[in-house]
Amino acid sequence: MIDLGDVYRIEAAVRDPDGDLADPATATLTITLPDGTTDSPAVPLPPGSTGRLTVDYPTVQAGRHTFVLATTSPQTAFRDVFDVRTPELRNIVSLKDAKRHLNVTNDTTDDEIRGFVESVTSIVEGYVGTLFPIEYIETVEANGSTVPLQHYPVTEVVSITAVRSGATVDPANVDVDEYGILRLTSGQCLNGLYRVVYTAGRAILPANWTRAALIILQHMWETQRPRDSRRPPTAMSDEFYGAQDASGRYYTVPRRAIELLQNDVSTGVA
Repeated sequence: MIDLGDVYRIEAAVRDPDGDLADPATATLTITLPDGTTDSPAVPLPPGSTGRLTVDYPTVQAGRHTFVLATTSPQTAFRDVFDVRTPELRNIVSLKDAKRHLNVTNDTTDDEIRGFVESVTSIVEGYVGTLFPIEYIETVEANGSTVPLQHYPVTEVVSITAVRSGATVDPANVDVDEYGILRLTSGQCLNGLYRVVYTAGRAILPANWTRAALIILQHMWETQRPRDSRRPPTAMSDEFYGAQDASGRYYTVPRRAIELLQNDVSTGVA
């Protein structure tokens, strides 16, 4: 995954029916952007190296991109995808802190580490809820005095609108607890589908969460690389290989990280 505005390099090898690299007569690249529009940047021909096409594409949208690079003489087609990060970076730890924890001093693996940090952020959110303030638009089925929201802690309820009638509920007349359970302060009930716009997240993260994130990061990092001979091996008992609790949690998250997060895990987190 790359950052919005970065250049993504699209590369494809063109081979003739005998399997040999060959320069095509024509080459057409079609990129489908996240909003459904398409772009067709020119493919430089002949390529700098026989049969190896390269197009540098400056990204202009965040999200999933798909592309097809088709050639004639020889006739080939190459399809793939690439993802572009949103401008709002929501990582639980910085690249600098991650590298310090992993004892990485070069910049050759920065993109890989950032990808791991993004994954770790999602893992921690799976235990403790939304980490950073972000606005959500959620359609909920209300049938009673309480309405559970998917993300929490809720810092602001912006609007509540009945989907069918368009009637609104004044956000000043609602209360949301620490687990995202919304209630009308009047004690009245809500019935039917409602679209709720709200902000959830935290301005400050507890130190035990960031420490747990670094432990999970190190575990994920080391499983991708040969063990450093200077570091003792990780005890098998320290990991939950394939183990899950009743809610499907644990995966291969180290026990030490679980212990740091467990006091903040609520029954509302799936």
